[in-house]
Amino acid sequence: MRKAGAILLIIASLAFVASGLGYALQPVSPPVAAALPSPLRSDAGLDELLEPPAAAPDLATQLLRPRIPAMAALLTISWLAVLYHALSQLGWRPRGTRAVEDDDDPPLPPADGKQAEHGLLVIGLVAGAVWPWLLAEQPGGAFLLGALMVAGILGEALGGAYAGAEPSNSTSLSFVAGWATMAGCALFATLLQTQLGAPPHVAAVLGITIAALATVSIQLRLGRTISYGIAVIWGMIGLAAGSVATQAALSMMAVLGIAIIAVAMVRVTT
Repeated sequence: MRKAGAILLIIASLAFVASGLGYALQPVSPPVAAALPSPLRSDAGLDELLEPPAAAPDLATQLLRPRIPAMAALLTISWLAVLYHALSQLGWRPRGTRAVEDDDDPPLPPADGKQAEHGLLVIGLVAGAVWPWLLAEQPGGAFLLGALMVAGILGEALGGAYAGAEPSNSTSLSFVAGWATMAGCALFATLLQTQLGAPPHVAAVLGITIAALATVSIQLRLGRTISYGIAVIWGMIGLAAGSVATQAALSMMAVLGIAIIAVAMVRVTT
């Protein structure tokens, strides 16, 4: 049964990566016409006409369809971490490593027989494979599946929602959980902007604030497995770098969030 659960996890991981890759390769929608100089007025200066319009900080797009190297690297490493963790549940290790000394990603212990099949993680990965494709047409469904993704991946990383359960101490799974936290908060901010009409900078700052506060709480629970905090900090650095020229408030909030998370990481490692 445990081996069947691991195989199911591998299938869900492949679906998650394939879906994410397909979505990332989709072209980003061009700026709307309303953002262009209106409508090439005769009195518009040359600098105004040639200056590109400031794009709204759509955090979900920045994470799922990255256009800067830092965000692309974060997404790629998250995919590799998902696959590595899934394969490790079958006992696979990279050639040259010694299984007796490598406890970085030990198979997750069963909790009353419920977690042996990795049900939480499988559900989270399947939800994560679906919700980006629903974002444009069915934002409500995308939000529910995005929340399910975060709950499933975080639940597995924390050891499951069972009394007395311990964190899994998996470096790769915790890194994926960090990326999922950023993606969930980015989805929330994007829906605030597109569905509720919140100002872009307000929605983005609120999303980053929630991500920072949640990360501190979860990192303290995970203890010395700091790959979770590293993934969130990495995402915030990418957001700050991508918006420094257009949204100073977003960049400042990202830097503040990084500082808060770094304090929590220092606390659990000393």
